[in-house]
Amino acid sequence: MSRFTVVISDVDAVFRSALSAEVEQLRVSTQSPGGCAVLSFTIREPISAALPVYLGAAYDVRLQDEQGTFWAGRMEEIAICRHRNAEFFQVHVLGYAAHLDDRIDLTENVSGQATNTVADNAVANHTQKIDSRDVDATGFTLQATTAITHTNRRVRELVNWAAQFGDSNDKRILWHVWPDGTKNAFEFKIEPATAGYFVRLADMSYFHAGFIFKNYANRVIVQYNAGASAETREDTTAQGAGPDGVNVIRSHFVSIPEITQALDAQQAGDRLLNTMKTLRMHAQRVTLPRGAIILDSDRQEVAPWRVRSGKLVQIEDMSPYVGVGSNLAWNNSFLLVGTEWNEDSQELTLTPETWDPDISTIIAKARATKEARVE
Repeated sequence: MSRFTVVISDVDAVFRSALSAEVEQLRVSTQSPGGCAVLSFTIREPISAALPVYLGAAYDVRLQDEQGTFWAGRMEEIAICRHRNAEFFQVHVLGYAAHLDDRIDLTENVSGQATNTVADNAVANHTQKIDSRDVDATGFTLQATTAITHTNRRVRELVNWAAQFGDSNDKRILWHVWPDGTKNAFEFKIEPATAGYFVRLADMSYFHAGFIFKNYANRVIVQYNAGASAETREDTTAQGAGPDGVNVIRSHFVSIPEITQALDAQQAGDRLLNTMKTLRMHAQRVTLPRGAIILDSDRQEVAPWRVRSGKLVQIEDMSPYVGVGSNLAWNNSFLLVGTEWNEDSQELTLTPETWDPDISTIIAKARATKEARVE
């Protein structure tokens, strides 16, 4: 008997099935930004008969454990398969952030608006099946001198565009869509400054991480005004001699053609510089096997499949390197941008922020694994 129940409703919210023992090869992932990413599983059913009533395009899928729903999305791919003597369906479900990609009829003039309002309005007015919004980041108020018009953009594009300005303290903003009971909630929040999860190096079955210089910058050049203007933001201390600097100037370029005002470009540059001049952990993955202990910020144990992206992870049995005035340093902590729970192997894979997992890659990986193993 599976520890999970896959609850499925059709596009009209009519309950279709609650699957448990029938579900095999389950993988579930999250990512930041985004929230719920991909759920994939296999169901052994004869494929020559009628399609099961619980399989259909855009059907609502909610993954539950004994505590309730912890992941939600819509059916995106249904594969009808025969491999050797086995017949089965492969199902891939995308988290409800996928609704931010559905429509391209968004046209907005965001001049003079706070960027948190830009994101909030985009989700409220141009998405479907996102029921509530938790927008507590103050954002940055754009200049009202000239129009800043977005035409035929997807909601995800506009939310990401707004998030790049950060808040007035140059803090990064992260957004996610998470399940809230039978509903779906959008959040737009400042990146965390304290650890949300605690793990131990001794519990890891795989850890290969460190610092990579290509993700570092101490000068940011922002091109704006349709390419006619540019602002340079830099940290001369970080460019200077050690121990406070790296004794080299390393630049990063970004283009924001929609804005026309220097103050807007300066804000985007300062926020990006604040992020990129900070040493951060780089790793393709960190793997925790069955039995590894994960604690939340209240020091309570968390089921590994319930770990969410968008939080800081601290490795408790690694000391911060000398010179760091905090218990969080690039060698013992990282912002979590991806998680994947593999029910078959009972492993949790954590992805630090400098590795950017793509949903299409996750689906391709899950599909290849299932095709290789179902017999």
